[in-house]
Amino acid sequence: MPLLDTSETLPSTASEESSGADLLYHTLVRLTRMVLFPLDAPSPLDDLPISQVRCLSIVGAEEGRKMQEIAARLHIKLPAMSQMVDRLVRKGLMERRPDPTDRRVARLHLTPEARRMVAEARRIRMDHLRKITADMDPERVERITEDLREMVVVGAGLYDDLDTREGRPANTDPLSGVAENQDPLVEMLARRARNRRN
Repeated sequence: MPLLDTSETLPSTASEESSGADLLYHTLVRLTRMVLFPLDAPSPLDDLPISQVRCLSIVGAEEGRKMQEIAARLHIKLPAMSQMVDRLVRKGLMERRPDPTDRRVARLHLTPEARRMVAEARRIRMDHLRKITADMDPERVERITEDLREMVVVGAGLYDDLDTREGRPANTDPLSGVAENQDPLVEMLARRARNRRN
């Protein structure tokens, strides 16, 4: 099965109508599809709504947070957060545990099954990226990575309020916006949904 829809073709590098930005855009879109949405290896999270996937991702990165804190990170009100947690608890993916110092406060934790699903989804994508780069010169991969990281820094500099809009303190490193054990794909999709609501 092909990794992506081949009906969308890259613009020719010889085309006078295609700028460098056009080619970069189409290249990044296709690479993202290959890595993040591999058709031959469905994610164990595919059946969950993106809001629930993001909740799992954030709780997994910050185990033991209060429900109010996670609701703030998700940009949703507490009643909606409570309903989402109820659904995840019923699915056996999340646990509410009482705070040892205040039994009225619930702290959120992933179940072992949820941790397995999140880790498997990440492993699938990383395996595809490793397949793509397996036959490439490691030094070339490193140069490409550094060039892309430079673009992230330049792009972040164009938006003075980028950090605050994404819930980070101002003037933080734009390359460290997502916790290492948090899923950047989930953050991208959630931001898209949030922008639609606004």
